[in-house]
Amino acid sequence: MAEDPARTHAPDERRAGADGGAAATSRDAPASPTDAEPGDLRRGFAAYVAALHEAYLEAVDAAGSAATEELPLAEAPFTVAVVGGPGMHLLATRDPLPPLAAHEQPLSGQVGPLSWQVRFLDPTVEPALSAPVPSGVEPTTHVRSLLGVTTSLYHLVLGPDSALTPHHAMHAGSGLANAHLAST
Repeated sequence: MAEDPARTHAPDERRAGADGGAAATSRDAPASPTDAEPGDLRRGFAAYVAALHEAYLEAVDAAGSAATEELPLAEAPFTVAVVGGPGMHLLATRDPLPPLAAHEQPLSGQVGPLSWQVRFLDPTVEPALSAPVPSGVEPTTHVRSLLGVTTSLYHLVLGPDSALTPHHAMHAGSGLANAHLAST
């Protein structure tokens, strides 16, 4: 299979913010969500998402899939919500999310044909996220319900000491790509 030129440059050359400036890279990520200041944490999550998406594309390329355009992440753009509430969630969707809060600053990212916006939602942005998870309800279902999301492209839950490294993102992105490939 011929390599896609958009995927053969150094990783930082493929990533750009919506304004054309540099986007967060995987080297910007703090070791874990508990190691950082809020601005560092946001850049770290954005870098983790970018590294996850890069690994996703690399796994799809390695599989030689002819159905790349049919994969859930292929249709751009989409939103990745980093949701703090009951746990830390990475929720990718094309469903509309609550309107941007006045102080909310989403970050844009792109790797090859994938483009997304990372939004950071917690009870200060979306008060409903402070609601406890009802007994018998999965936390992922609870978070999606609170945000009005009916269709997710992926939904990952991170523990408080989860590592936000490129290595961990590679595992998540590869696993996600393989799951998506298996369902096409």
